[in-house]
Amino acid sequence: MTPSHRQVVFEGDSLPFQCMASYIDQDMQVLWYQDGRIVETDESQGIFVEKNMIHNCSLIASALTISNIQAGSTGNWGCHVQTKRGNNTRTVDIVVLESSAQYCPPERVVNNKGDFSFGEIELK
Repeated sequence: MTPSHRQVVFEGDSLPFQCMASYIDQDMQVLWYQDGRIVETDESQGIFVEKNMIHNCSLIASALTISNIQAGSTGNWGCHVQTKRGNNTRTVDIVVLESSAQYCPPERVVNNKGDFSFGEIELK
């Protein structure tokens, strides 16, 4: 799933995600979730889900785009690949800031590059 790390965005922004998996069989499914609830295309909410086969049918890809993102989109979003052989899920947290926000909240990021802490940042 890309992007694979926490995303901090402002209300009104668009946020695209992509999930790719090896194509196993025609019964496999790629599903999107927000906080444990299945997400499907909902134009009124600015949510668009697309599924595609890639090249020689060796990959399946699904794209999720959240357009005109709102505070209600804050939460844990995930891509779930379901097959007869097993399941796999990848998730990422989304933090939506009000467009009038003057500060980004303090943040701590731990990844394969190290442990980073950022204080409150003023937005200009």
